Amino acid sequence: MSGAGDPGSNRRGFLVTVGVGLAGSALSGCCRGPICLRDGRYELRARLRGQVYQFHVDAKLRTGPLTLNQTTFLRRYKGSATVDTVAAREAQLISLAWTAAHEDAFFLTLPDGVWTEVGALTERGGNPDGVHGVRLLPMRSLVDLFSGRVEKIPAPRTIVSYHYHPRKLAVRALRDLGPERLKRFGGSDRMVRMIHLPSASDFHLHVWLQNTFAPRGVGVISKVAVPDAIIGYRVSATLARRVLAGQRVSKMPEMLVYERARITFARHQWSRRQFLHHLTAELKKAGFGGDEFRIQVDRRGSVG
Repeated sequence: MSGAGDPGSNRRGFLVTVGVGLAGSALSGCCRGPICLRDGRYELRARLRGQVYQFHVDAKLRTGPLTLNQTTFLRRYKGSATVDTVAAREAQLISLAWTAAHEDAFFLTLPDGVWTEVGALTERGGNPDGVHGVRLLPMRSLVDLFSGRVEKIPAPRTIVSYHYHPRKLAVRALRDLGPERLKRFGGSDRMVRMIHLPSASDFHLHVWLQNTFAPRGVGVISKVAVPDAIIGYRVSATLARRVLAGQRVSKMPEMLVYERARITFARHQWSRRQFLHHLTAELKKAGFGGDEFRIQVDRRGSVG
């Protein structure tokens, strides 16, 4: 979900999730909904980039901290005596932004307060300069999982979609660009600050998540954890309509303006307030309203 590539549109491409063998499950009598529960795990099959993967989601809720998980066995978390607030879980995501080697994603469903891993695979962004990000489970799998027809998983009223931007991953990806190209961008020490803002692809995916769940009466809020903050982000109704028209991130002028502004933010060591002023001016200069991208920053700690 991080980087200036086009993972948002890639995700649209794999809405072709295959089912989970419902016919056989129905005969065995163990499946009460679109996803089966066997041996304490929900079973999903998904086609990603032409390859079929089998994922398992734990039915049992964990009480420990949110952690990076690169396997196809996805975890679910609930509060405990020591971790009983959203703020505590968000603090864990900020910690992962500092320490994790890869990106991951979670859905917090409300009102049950359960955190479910939804990061399927790590992949490179859609252009040669794109850093590695996380691809969510396909939309159909997500809809089925939270449909209210799956045993022990109630239908949510709200989904808060979280991911984090790992600093370590960004440093590694910038080094992979090579010294000459990196010098053109302004050096790795500066450019790593790009992760302190949502990417254009993050906004793009948010629109598709909202559009997917809204007809089911489920609201979607999107947030990203970065090394110093939790950032909520959304787009204007006008930009949302343009995203839903099916354009790729890399083909949308507003998204390109946003990514150029994000590079300028990193290169010049600007504050986020300076970034927003610059972004508004650049959008208006390009003929847009200037309010296409909305972010809300909850500062925690300091930028390193």
